[in-house]
Amino acid sequence: MCPLGEGCPKLKRQRWPNSSIRSVTNVGAQCPYAHHLMELEFPESYSAKLACTKNQKKKAEIEATNMAIRTPFYAQGPIQKKHTKHIDEADFKAKTAKLRKICLDQQDTGTTTYFAEMKEIDKKMQIDDNYCKKFGYLKKASVLMYYGRENEAFNELANAAQIVQDQKKHEATMFESIQKRWRMKLGLDDGFEIPFPFDKMHPDQIDYKKLEAEMGTTVPISTVKMFVEHVSPHLVHAGSKDEYLNECIKNLAD
Repeated sequence: MCPLGEGCPKLKRQRWPNSSIRSVTNVGAQCPYAHHLMELEFPESYSAKLACTKNQKKKAEIEATNMAIRTPFYAQGPIQKKHTKHIDEADFKAKTAKLRKICLDQQDTGTTTYFAEMKEIDKKMQIDDNYCKKFGYLKKASVLMYYGRENEAFNELANAAQIVQDQKKHEATMFESIQKRWRMKLGLDDGFEIPFPFDKMHPDQIDYKKLEAEMGTTVPISTVKMFVEHVSPHLVHAGSKDEYLNECIKNLAD
């Protein structure tokens, strides 16, 4: 949900006829975060939307190129020729550049940068490919363990653990981007830090009264709690099949 709530400047509740917004438009359509339970989406939905936007942009560029090289149709009759306007290629390119600039100006720079960083991290982590490899190593190790071939089983688990270790390096960069994003959304300083490691303590185990006494009154404890709930690895990885597989590998190795 949007951390700004009702104070979000992109929240539009007025509908037609009181405004020009259609009645079927979501109240948080212009905000990257949900403003209603019906607007919540899975991370896979955002990936699909980004892929769709990229494909539409590619199609638009191809169409613009085809229009630029396409020979315009001119009517043959004298009256039709009189009213036919000549298509100026330079004018067409200028209008296309102006339209592209308008679209870029309307985009949220912070959100665009954040999605670009997360997309680059996902590409480096290769979650889908590595998931298949880790699952194969785990299954083979489980079979070898069943037949009493522990040494060979641990060799297979070592291969899976190496993949997990490589992914953890990129996860550090991912969590830095997430923390930077939420510092900006909540109006916190760039140097704001929580005095305990996120990966060692679950948010449900935190004593916020004690934490408020340690941090003082510079930042409201409600803001700190919202920050913790959105950047904690325990909650970010909640429901992740990849993280579940990592725990299975760890349990079998123990």
